[in-house]
Amino acid sequence: VSPRSISVHQKIPVEIVLTPQGDPFVVLGKVQWVRRLSGSRRYRIGMSFADVFTGSAFRLGQYFSR
Repeated sequence: VSPRSISVHQKIPVEIVLTPQGDPFVVLGKVQWVRRLSGSRRYRIGMSFADVFTGSAFRLGQYFSR
C-alpha cells in the first residue's frame, strides 16, 4: 500500500522482513498493477520480484525451505 500512485513497469526497491527477529533484505520489485483503495487516498500496488540482491536470495531460499 502506498500514499501515491506508482507507474506500471517501474522498478522499486522493497525491504522485506519475514520474521520479527530476522534481518530485513532488499529485492527489486517491478510494478504490475496499481489500484486506488476505495474511500482512500492510498493505492494498492501489485508487483513481481525483478531481482534479488546479493545475499538476499540465499536467505530467502533458506526461509522458504523450512
